[in-house]
Amino acid sequence: MKNLFKKTMITMCSAVMLMGIGAVSANAATTTVGDFTVDRSKSGYSSPYVVSISAYNGEGGKITLPTTAEINGKEYQITSVGNAFEGNESITGVTIPDGYTEIGLSAFKDCTGLQSVEIPGSVDMISTNAFSGCTALNTVNFDDDTAASLTINLGAFANCTALISIELPARLSSTRYNFLYGCDALTSITMKDGAQKFATVDNVLYNVSDDEAVMVVYPGGKPETEYTIPTEVNGKAVTSTAMHLFRNNSVLKKVTVPASITSLGGYTFNGMKAIEEIVLEHETAPSIGSEICTEMNTGSKVIVKNEEVAKIFESTSAYTKYYTPEKTTITVAGQTPEVKTVSTSFSVSAEPEIKDGKAVYSIYFDNAENVNTVLLKVSFDAAQVSEGTVTVANDKFTSGTSNWTEENGKLILKAYVGITGNVSGFSSAEKTKLAEIAVPLKADAKGNITAKITDAKAAGVVGEDESAMNGTVTMGTSSANVFVPNYDVNSNGTVDIIDITEAQRYYQVASSDETWAKAKAMDVNGDNKVDIQDYIDIFNHLSDF
Repeated sequence: MKNLFKKTMITMCSAVMLMGIGAVSANAATTTVGDFTVDRSKSGYSSPYVVSISAYNGEGGKITLPTTAEINGKEYQITSVGNAFEGNESITGVTIPDGYTEIGLSAFKDCTGLQSVEIPGSVDMISTNAFSGCTALNTVNFDDDTAASLTINLGAFANCTALISIELPARLSSTRYNFLYGCDALTSITMKDGAQKFATVDNVLYNVSDDEAVMVVYPGGKPETEYTIPTEVNGKAVTSTAMHLFRNNSVLKKVTVPASITSLGGYTFNGMKAIEEIVLEHETAPSIGSEICTEMNTGSKVIVKNEEVAKIFESTSAYTKYYTPEKTTITVAGQTPEVKTVSTSFSVSAEPEIKDGKAVYSIYFDNAENVNTVLLKVSFDAAQVSEGTVTVANDKFTSGTSNWTEENGKLILKAYVGITGNVSGFSSAEKTKLAEIAVPLKADAKGNITAKITDAKAAGVVGEDESAMNGTVTMGTSSANVFVPNYDVNSNGTVDIIDITEAQRYYQVASSDETWAKAKAMDVNGDNKVDIQDYIDIFNHLSDF
């Protein structure tokens, strides 16, 4: 009897659950209002209806969202913008009417034609990436005639690269980190009068509580190249930074963090494109978030006061890292740079190539020990070639400056090649290709063209002291020739039967013969003799001119 009762109850409960699910499903509905698709849904059986814009099928331009929709004979207030416009390139302006409470996840993401948006006071939530990537957006107006609080989530206006200024409503109550990262033109952030939880000082946004202030948003287009985080705002101590604070900033070269900052949020300096120095003035290590200094400008430094602070960057895992060693160095202030013993030798490729009208020479380390900087001086015949290009062939190095000058009929290249990021010197006992130098051949270039290393320097120093330059440098094979044939041996402007006849006159004449001065022009393959191969080469180039 007990088992029968138990089975009956399970069956009844299952039926009730199915009825509930069916009721929720039955209450979902879709309709159209003009160019808009509107959805009605519930998140649970007892939850209120959510009526939202789910799609747009119009021609674009300036649009105003509908306020109500009739579904199953009943009129509903539309309260939400769903993921309806993502990637739309045709809308240029959006007015959101009063009554809407939420701008949903990625609602207007990547609307690259959108220039302006009007947000009513009824909106209490702007979701993650709501307007991210709206690269034409330059005007955002918030209605502040309401008591409703407002939350702006992470990246809500990220990468809006045309946005120059923004005035935030006094009703702003919370943000999720830097909702304006990647806004490279943004110079001004202000608050409307009456704000209680946020303040702006010098166009920087802070979340202010009774006890402290958190630095939340630094505008990406602020023109200063150096910035020191303040120790207090409106009488409140600034104790921490929000995540993504300076992320992707392309202006700042130096940021100083005072010891009063006890916590630095994740990604605070991530991706800074121009940064050279982050200075931490702490005697004891602050709390730091993941990826805080990752993917910053190559050659950047984080300067700390002592080894204890330096150690906070050492801990890494599969899920957490704090900086990118190939791009950024962690340096203790005042430490003498470590000077290493440098040993290397250089050579030019023995067999340069002619490719696409250029003579291409390869530069090699014949050996290398602790090298992280190279200076090369290479000369060419200025009558034969023009200024060319230097391409680094080793991924541990990056090309720096290349300076070309002409001196006494020689074309001189001065090339700087530097180590990539924080690598403790390059060493290899094997012959290793460092770079290629490609010089364009002039129209009348012919015969031997020589590339010669006339000077070479190498440094193996960690830091900025270049006193170790010139460690131990050997030139090795410092020069190499490339032969440029001239098939018009009589120089009359064309390759024809007369050139073959001329070559025939000097058949089997070699460089050791008295008539070589005249015969040399017929040696089109540069093997120091006139033979059948020269005839064939000339024949194959008939009518070249």
